[in-house]
Amino acid sequence: NECTDSAAGPKMETWLTKDVPQWVYDNLRAAPGRTSWAAFGYSAGGWCANMAAMLHPSVYATTISLGGYWRPTFDPPFVPFTPGSPEAKRYDLIALVHRTPPPVAAWTLTGRQDRLSVPGTERVTREAKAPFSITTTILPQGAHNADLWIPHIPDALAWLGKTSRGFAPGA
Repeated sequence: NECTDSAAGPKMETWLTKDVPQWVYDNLRAAPGRTSWAAFGYSAGGWCANMAAMLHPSVYATTISLGGYWRPTFDPPFVPFTPGSPEAKRYDLIALVHRTPPPVAAWTLTGRQDRLSVPGTERVTREAKAPFSITTTILPQGAHNADLWIPHIPDALAWLGKTSRGFAPGA
């Protein structure tokens, strides 16, 4: 359900941003605070990571998106809300960055032929302003597939270690 909370499906946004962090704090030895939390995903998971961090910056300080996008996409028959509805506007991360940029650092990578992620990535990169920051890589070749993204995971993790205190080497 594209990690959204909607009447038509499970409350995935709540699960990612409240239930999972609470479970981790209750059951694992996790350092407290937003700089110890990053959202990471590719394709739809990249959308989920972007959404979780950007709509919940008190939980997540950083997001990493490989081929992710900046607005949810739904495939019929599951279309929980219509374009232009209040719900759709809430999940428009490009408009969020323009209107009220969250205090989040983003790292994103995509390939030039990726019609799903490139247009939104270019727009959010143009709209970026403090306190939101974004490190964008659009590779000259490549489409929407894991073979493009996987070799860049070490780069993403190196960026995370430099950007977010909770992920710094030796933290």
